[in-house]
Amino acid sequence: MRELNKQYLLKVWKDGKGDEALRISLRELCSQETLYFSDTRKVLEHLQTIGKRNNS
Repeated sequence: MRELNKQYLLKVWKDGKGDEALRISLRELCSQETLYFSDTRKVLEHLQTIGKRNNS
């Protein structure tokens, strides 16, 4: 098992009204790669995928 050591900056904000207005960004601090989401489930799925890849 490889050690997983990544740091992320998570930002959450509202862009308008209603549930559809939620915006989320996730930035990996070492590479500065930023991903954008509009659904919290998709953020969690992405983080779980990263964890599974690094546990192989």
